[in-house]
Amino acid sequence: YIILLGKCRHCKAHISIRYPLVELFTGFTFWLAFKHFAAVSPLFAAAATMFLCMMIALCLIDSEHMILPDEITLGGAAVFLIYSFFHPQISAIDAFASALVSAASFWALYHFYLRIRKMEGMGLGDIKMMLLLGAFLGSQKLIVAVLLASFSGMLVGFYFIIFKRKDMQYALPFGTFLAIGSYIALFWGNHIMRAIQSLYW
Repeated sequence: YIILLGKCRHCKAHISIRYPLVELFTGFTFWLAFKHFAAVSPLFAAAATMFLCMMIALCLIDSEHMILPDEITLGGAAVFLIYSFFHPQISAIDAFASALVSAASFWALYHFYLRIRKMEGMGLGDIKMMLLLGAFLGSQKLIVAVLLASFSGMLVGFYFIIFKRKDMQYALPFGTFLAIGSYIALFWGNHIMRAIQSLYW
């Protein structure tokens, strides 16, 4: 990218800066995952890296196309539900329960909003994504991820309403916020949960 000065070698079309930035951030993610989790186990560090790469992909795809591919959400959920039997930090029961309960909760919200407002409040992709998140994060970190996603989504929504003159029905890619929240929760979810609990106990 640097040698070509951000342009195609043949047609000289501009190449988005997004490509090298995503490559750099993905490399940083590999380093961060192994720095944090290699001491737990090399297998867990590899699984965490795979999960984080899925979050990067889902974040960018949903932000640009408003879709969450089944190949990543359902495929990832299947992989991590199998991996839950080897997960060093959560039990298989927690993984299965977190995946199914969170997806069922989002499914109920989807149909409740559809029945009350006669429109979709979220996409079916978000429901499938919850299977993936619950399967790898477990209940505590999943709660943190959803809280972070909801809060950041609310702030961005307010920004578009106040400064961009959008109405309350303006659609935001919630999968993007779930991916960001999950990325943060994987590393620091336990610390965030303890900080939240300290406010009440």
